[in-house]
Amino acid sequence: MKNKNPVTVRRLPGGGYRVTVNRKVTAYRTTRKKAQAQAALLRGVRHGMKIRKNPKGQRKNPVTVHSPKMPVMIYGRLLRIEAQKGPRHICDAKCKAAGHKYYHDFSRHAKVYGMPDGSLKIVDKT
Repeated sequence: MKNKNPVTVRRLPGGGYRVTVNRKVTAYRTTRKKAQAQAALLRGVRHGMKIRKNPKGQRKNPVTVHSPKMPVMIYGRLLRIEAQKGPRHICDAKCKAAGHKYYHDFSRHAKVYGMPDGSLKIVDKT
């Protein structure tokens, strides 16, 4: 007699799950969620479902489209900023000697994001 449901999902004694089809192991020591997904796929194939590598609606080389409300990372690592004071600032002798220019070295994890309105956002995790 032919087995009506040849796809089985079993829990292993040491932890994890095993998926078999007609006594052939297709997934071993995997999570429950992944094992159930694998079993559902195999049952679908057994009933005539065709596996597509590129499902309908997906392109091979998708163009990266960002939501206009989300910031976009421009630089993943910001090393240094060179800035100059504006014309109406209060300065002292040190400021004049430096030519009103200042440098800020980021020690780690500074990132630059482009905001939807065109401005820049600098996030420093120090």
